[in-house]
Amino acid sequence: MEILGTSGVEVSRSGTSDQDAGATEWEDDLRATMETSDDLFFQYEQTDDLDFLKEAIALAESAVTLTTPLHPNRAILSAKLRKMLGSKFEHTEDEVDLDMAWMWAIEEIGNVADLNEAIIEMEKALEACYPGTPGRAGMLHNWSTMLVNRFERLGDINDLEKAARISEDIVREAIAGSQIHIYALFNLGTILWKRFKRIGNLEDLQKAIKHGEAALAATPRDGPERASIYNILGIQFSTRFETIGDLDDIQKAIKHTEAALAATPRDHPDRAGGYLDDLQKAIKHTEAAVAATPGDHPDRAGRYSNLGNGDLDDLQKAIKHTEAALAATPGDHPDRAGIYSNLGNWFSARFERIGDLDDLQKAIKHTEAALAATPGDHPDRAGRYRNLGSRFFARFERIGDLDDLQKAIKHTEAALAATPGDHPDRAGIYSNLGNWFSARFERIGDLDDLQKAIKHSEAALAATPGDHPDRAGICSNLGSQIGDLDDLQKAIKHTEAALAATPGDHPDRAGRYSNLGIGRIGDLDDLQKAIKHTEAALAATPGDHPDRAGIYNNLGNWFSARFERIGDLDDLQKAIKHTEAALAATPRDHPDRAGRYSNLGSEFSARFERIGDLDDLQKAIKHTEAALAATPGNHPDRAGRYSNLGRIGDLDDLQKAIKHTEAALAATPGDHPDRAGIYSNLGNRFSARFARIGDLDDLQKAIKHTEAALAATPGDHPDRAGIYNNLGNWFSARFERIGDLDDLEKAIKHTEAALAATPGNHPDRAGRYSNLGRIGDLDYLQKAIKHTEAALAATPGDHPDRAGRYNNLGAMFSARFERIGDLDDLQKAIKHTEAALAATPRDHPDRAGRYSNLGNDVLCERIGDLDDLQKAIKHTEAALAATPGDHPNRAARYNNLGNRFSGRFERIGDLDDLQKAIKHIQAGLASTPLYHPYGALIYDNMGGYFNECLRLDRHLLCSAGRFHESSSILEDAIHLMPSQHILSELSGLASTAASVALLAGREAYHSLKLLELGRGIIMGFAIDSRSEVSDLQADHRFEFDQYHRLRVEINSPIDETMCTSDETQNQSWTSAVSRRWDAFKEMEAVLTRIRSLPGYGGFLLPPSEEALMNMATTGPIVVFNSTPFRSDAIIVTTTAITSLELPNLDYKETGDWMRKLASFGGSGLKRRQDNQDMKGLLMWLWDAAVGPVFERLESSGAILSGGVGGTNLERIWWIGVGQLSMAPFHAAGDHSRRSARNTLSRAISTYIPTIKALSYARQKKLHLFDECGASLSPERSRYAGLLLVPMPETPGATNLPGVLQEVQYIHDSTSKSAIKITVLGNPTPADVLKQVQHHDIVHFACHGVSDFNPSNSHLVLLTPDGTNADKLLARDISSLNTPGAQLAYLSACSSAKNPSTILADEVIHLASAFQLAGFSHTLANLWETEDQASSEVARDFYDLLFQDQGNVDDHYRVSAAFHKAVKKVRDKRPANYLGWAPFVHTGA
Repeated sequence: MEILGTSGVEVSRSGTSDQDAGATEWEDDLRATMETSDDLFFQYEQTDDLDFLKEAIALAESAVTLTTPLHPNRAILSAKLRKMLGSKFEHTEDEVDLDMAWMWAIEEIGNVADLNEAIIEMEKALEACYPGTPGRAGMLHNWSTMLVNRFERLGDINDLEKAARISEDIVREAIAGSQIHIYALFNLGTILWKRFKRIGNLEDLQKAIKHGEAALAATPRDGPERASIYNILGIQFSTRFETIGDLDDIQKAIKHTEAALAATPRDHPDRAGGYLDDLQKAIKHTEAAVAATPGDHPDRAGRYSNLGNGDLDDLQKAIKHTEAALAATPGDHPDRAGIYSNLGNWFSARFERIGDLDDLQKAIKHTEAALAATPGDHPDRAGRYRNLGSRFFARFERIGDLDDLQKAIKHTEAALAATPGDHPDRAGIYSNLGNWFSARFERIGDLDDLQKAIKHSEAALAATPGDHPDRAGICSNLGSQIGDLDDLQKAIKHTEAALAATPGDHPDRAGRYSNLGIGRIGDLDDLQKAIKHTEAALAATPGDHPDRAGIYNNLGNWFSARFERIGDLDDLQKAIKHTEAALAATPRDHPDRAGRYSNLGSEFSARFERIGDLDDLQKAIKHTEAALAATPGNHPDRAGRYSNLGRIGDLDDLQKAIKHTEAALAATPGDHPDRAGIYSNLGNRFSARFARIGDLDDLQKAIKHTEAALAATPGDHPDRAGIYNNLGNWFSARFERIGDLDDLEKAIKHTEAALAATPGNHPDRAGRYSNLGRIGDLDYLQKAIKHTEAALAATPGDHPDRAGRYNNLGAMFSARFERIGDLDDLQKAIKHTEAALAATPRDHPDRAGRYSNLGNDVLCERIGDLDDLQKAIKHTEAALAATPGDHPNRAARYNNLGNRFSGRFERIGDLDDLQKAIKHIQAGLASTPLYHPYGALIYDNMGGYFNECLRLDRHLLCSAGRFHESSSILEDAIHLMPSQHILSELSGLASTAASVALLAGREAYHSLKLLELGRGIIMGFAIDSRSEVSDLQADHRFEFDQYHRLRVEINSPIDETMCTSDETQNQSWTSAVSRRWDAFKEMEAVLTRIRSLPGYGGFLLPPSEEALMNMATTGPIVVFNSTPFRSDAIIVTTTAITSLELPNLDYKETGDWMRKLASFGGSGLKRRQDNQDMKGLLMWLWDAAVGPVFERLESSGAILSGGVGGTNLERIWWIGVGQLSMAPFHAAGDHSRRSARNTLSRAISTYIPTIKALSYARQKKLHLFDECGASLSPERSRYAGLLLVPMPETPGATNLPGVLQEVQYIHDSTSKSAIKITVLGNPTPADVLKQVQHHDIVHFACHGVSDFNPSNSHLVLLTPDGTNADKLLARDISSLNTPGAQLAYLSACSSAKNPSTILADEVIHLASAFQLAGFSHTLANLWETEDQASSEVARDFYDLLFQDQGNVDDHYRVSAAFHKAVKKVRDKRPANYLGWAPFVHTGA
């Protein structure tokens, strides 16, 4: 704060004041004195009488002494007095008179030019005045005063140095105790104090105090100078207190300032200015605060208020009197600048005290006026620039206007430019500039600002002495700007040093403890001290002080942090209490309100998670919404607050969080260091939305943005560990979703990297080992157990996290038991889960889940201990009892309990257990909303139990009612079946439902409808999206968008492992399931609305019986289904849908044959044995299934028996359900010479996954042939063609020599047609995917691989450089859009094979992928083929295809050509079953 006065240290006084009667009386006396003096001087000029002159001078001196330096009339009085003294010197030639004239001339000097001239004149005068000359000491004193004056104007330290030397000379030469000696001591002390302020040498301050005390001791008790000496001494003691913190200094400062007040007459104008009166009151308040504070209290010094800030009423008076002084000062008076500056300081102080923005506006206004009134070369400009910069920054922080920040930087840069290089204030200016540039970088993201912030903070550090208390704060700023851990360590080190150097009762001690609590994250003791000292600061802060809000907020943060560290609920309660108080004390328009609302929301959310009170959740949402409402639209925190709401509130908030984070990313420069954090946040938000609605595209985006975050994060940055860990989780989730082994490898790779980047003693290390143990090597699981045991050992017995750590440890031991089967691990899993349960409060929401874990099947099924099974039932019953009646997990716990009783029934055969199993499953169904996401599993279990009863005790439960009830339950389960994420768990459900429906007496159509609904779900969704759904998208976009969003959400898994860090798994599951129910209800309403649209009445409904029969116009459709309950063929013809029970198609025998079929392959003796077994399989398949069907078809007239062995055979479409999905119906029977008891001799076979797939394949008209025969249709001839993709040699695989011969055969066969052949040499997956879309026929001659994850089945091609093999994946093929596709020939091993028994009904393989891509016909192989046979079938097929076959259906033409080609190979080598039987046709 700038202070003006003759010594350069007093606060500005108002020269005229009408504030009280005393001031008015004083003005009258002054006016009368000057009028008398003027009259006497006039008489002297008329008479030349020296007595008149002496009397005039005496009165003038009296008048000037009574006025303040800022009094508007003082300059006039000084000029008059100088003139009178000059006249006296001319009259008497007394040098004392000349000296006094010079002194008053100094005060009259207005500009630097006059000052320079005066100094030169004084130097000349002194040269003519020899040492010892009377009056020389006074002249030296005046010369020193002029130099100090010029230093204050120009800031040249040399002037101050010279003034100090001159005053030192006067002190040595003047007589001790003389008036000039006292003045010299006083001035020398003042000069040294100024030099200390400039260069910071503590010795100058010590000497200043010493000289001031000497001047005071030498001044008579009634001397008028005592008040000024007391005042400057008070200020110097205060300065030393601020520098070294000795409480004794502040006591002396108070004592001397009180003495200054006591030595000042009550009617003196200095009192009217309010400064000393204000100071006195501040001292009284300070003394009272100190008296009430224990001597060893660390906040004792904090009770001392800044001078002028002790009592708000005094601050108001200071403003009032300074405004009066300003009003009384002429507009062109040089003192106006100082008055403006002081007024700006008072308004700024009041703003800091009560937070009124209007005060800050006035502070800026007056400081701008002070700067405008200050000459360009004046040394005070630097301070005024700095003050103005600080006030603009304060306004920026308050209202967020970027223009204020720009002005803050501009004025602070000007302050730096105007401050001499060796000035001690430069460090603070540099530090401010570093902070301002850092703030601008955070606001607009210009990397250049960050560089400048670092540069200025480094300069501030370099300019700050090593033992200076500010050094810690500068280090801390630098650490935050660079992000360098070393800077953070230095900040902690310097803060510790500052703390050690701060006396126990110093006011800054609490703040330094607090800084340590922030800087050192790991040290709990620092946090305890931060709380203790912040509580003391709160107690010492007046109730109406604006700082209370910030102190409350800090205290809330410290308690919240301690709650997170030690888990004491009382700390969380205090955090909420103090944050509520902070909010209440924060003005409604204050920008900090948003942050305090946000903190309060987080704290209520934490309490909800701890004690489960729904009211806390409501408050968390309310305050987080308020935080969002109080956050400006373009504020960078807005996205995070939407995200918080998305976590605890509505999905719409999460959508907005994504939108705002994407906008933040778009607005952030490419090289900005914040991009990494924004990418990471965006990845987390997409992951959260994936967890909420399950859209795989969100998971892809989460991976994409998290990879970008990793790429943008420096290699040594501590955040890399967390980013690696997230990436591992996302890749693991994608692997679980789509089964790509490459994702699993990436998950392991990134989680290993996360582990490597995590310090050895970091609490997250155990969790990362655990993640690796789940997805990777067993060794990681061992280490996870080790680290979690260590974490448990380090957790206090009463810590709330102990239960969770016990639970995690139990899960890890359970996982290891699953991996290696050690019963000791299972016992430990039970032990730790029991401990988790014991450590979980009875009303804790996780308690039910932990009971459920204890009752898990793993406790009994693996070791067969009946006692464990009894315990499992007991704990599952307890879990059920602890689960609220309306809880979404209640159904699952009923289901689990039913499973436990079922397990005990299987062990001991007590029918009461079976009844209980049925009872609990029924209760589960009753408490399961119609569209529970796992409702299908519960319904399936229910149906299974009824059927178990039917199988085990016909007399007990075998009744028509039970049949119908079981069928009804299974049918409901079919209607609830989701997509592929739990299809493996529901394998066989459709098959069972179809069988039980027939057992219950339902018609064949009903059974077939269930099979259509419950099989081929993945393909069905894809077909829907390209047919009915595609039409909806084109015709009714709004309804499509609603349908698509809900379908993606419903058909996605609920990931029970993906919960946010501040969410329990139980809460995450509850929230997700509740949302899923809502989505099902919304879907029902949307489907109802869609079906009301014209032309969409049957949208996504099963086809009618008539529609199914219409599909058989070109040949019967036969569906084989075998279950433990019965086996049937459902036959669709144009006249009826019927079922044929097949008693010889035994379920167990069927399974044995299909497993044997899956094992066929190899060479040598094994192949010969397999070939013999294949003969038996084909005969069994004819006798048990295919033969009876032909008998039924021929007897009903659906096919002609006379066609046996003929050339015009009819077509049949085969569908195998479940384990029959890979059965070779086309090759069934006896293939000995002249035998017709086989399929090849009786019909042309085509396979199809479902009737829906057949309908899809027929949507496209085949255009390969015109009416005349083999030539291409004219409308297709412009772009039709055949794409050949040969791979005679494959890196890492056996050569296929027949491929080149096959290519030549195709060339020869098509040479007479107009078809254009393109041969793709060195084919890569990318090339093929591009080319396939532009050809009618594609022919692959290469290796094929069927994968247990069917979507990963692939054709083997080449990498772009041709040196390695690459995969053309089934899932990539199925995603193609090929409008011109007609025929795909896959001359590749196992291209129609699905080795996954649990996904058998999905019929996913390479052939179905090409069909889904739009190819009406696909020719493929059920297993490994012989090279020569493949070439021959291809040659004969193309020969036959392009022959003139008359006016036949084009679809028939393709199937007949392939049938004849395969039969030709069969006829040549009928006993080589493995050689000719794998070739199959699928499609239209």
